[in-house]
Amino acid sequence: MALVVRFDRGTRHDVDRDIVADIRLLMDAVRSGQTAQQYLDSAIRMVVWDTVRPSVESTWFALLREFLQIHRPPHCPDPASVQRDQLDVLGSLADGGTPEELWRRTKAVILEHIDSLSGWTFSMARHMAERYQGMRQPDGHYIDEVDGTRYEIMGARGVEETRIEYLIDQTMRRKYSFLHEICALVAICSICVHYRMSPAEYPDAIRLVLPGDDMLGFSWHLISSVESPRLPWRPPVRHCDPEFLVSDLVGECVSRSTVSRPAAAPVGGPAPHDTRFQHDFALDTDLRIGEGEEASLTFNGMRFRWINGTRTYCPIIIMGSHDSHDHRRAFETVNELLSICRFRVQCGYPQ
Repeated sequence: MALVVRFDRGTRHDVDRDIVADIRLLMDAVRSGQTAQQYLDSAIRMVVWDTVRPSVESTWFALLREFLQIHRPPHCPDPASVQRDQLDVLGSLADGGTPEELWRRTKAVILEHIDSLSGWTFSMARHMAERYQGMRQPDGHYIDEVDGTRYEIMGARGVEETRIEYLIDQTMRRKYSFLHEICALVAICSICVHYRMSPAEYPDAIRLVLPGDDMLGFSWHLISSVESPRLPWRPPVRHCDPEFLVSDLVGECVSRSTVSRPAAAPVGGPAPHDTRFQHDFALDTDLRIGEGEEASLTFNGMRFRWINGTRTYCPIIIMGSHDSHDHRRAFETVNELLSICRFRVQCGYPQ
């Protein structure tokens, strides 16, 4: 039984073809002057299963067509421009190698074209961030003026900060994002390569199942005569796991970014976490302190952490405490600190 299988109304079909070899055939056709769509249309043979499906021999060509169509309207206004970058990804896979070598080459290509492949280039997030950039004031606040009235846009970020936020959202929170689909293709190639190298590392009863309509959304199943439930199984090599690939990708994106990361806690003096307990207060205010994500405040010999608000979160102030039941004292202390902060802001004193 092959590692990769498809099902037609309970009947199993084994996929034995080499996906890397099929990618190589596609890239050779593209280099000879054919378009990717022309070659795939001629290579895919349709058969009647539960409905009209690509034949088993056409499986990988159908998967590649699905991959080349993930950037399509209305999500992508110019699919042709992105397809050039997608073909570069396929070109890095066509060279073959171990799963680690496949990912090292492909990750370099993805990072080179990360803005277009992720959708950032044509995203609303980028459009709004560039619009906000023109509203940024010297003090770091974002001010818009409508009919003579000035408004502050709370939680607005610069272009690069918004870009990193977008990429994190694409990789960590959206399971069916462009980058997830790309990493799924790389994972399938790596799995097939590794299985040919070390078939004994894959249990005979566990197989990779390709769905009928969304092959990039593959899953692992236990194959038995009773039933074939889905399993949360992971391949023995991390470069075959799409979850690892997207995590590695976003880690590299953030590492290369010019956006500063949170600084280490200051040395000296008591910090809020030196106490056994802490009180967290969500604040209904537009006040921001400093340019970073958080600031450290000292008041009456105590240190507080101020977490600046964003477009989706309220500001938070954190106060250390030795008594988890002393809510009244904590409430009074924080109110006193907030009163002084607001007084200094209203009177124009430096913060």
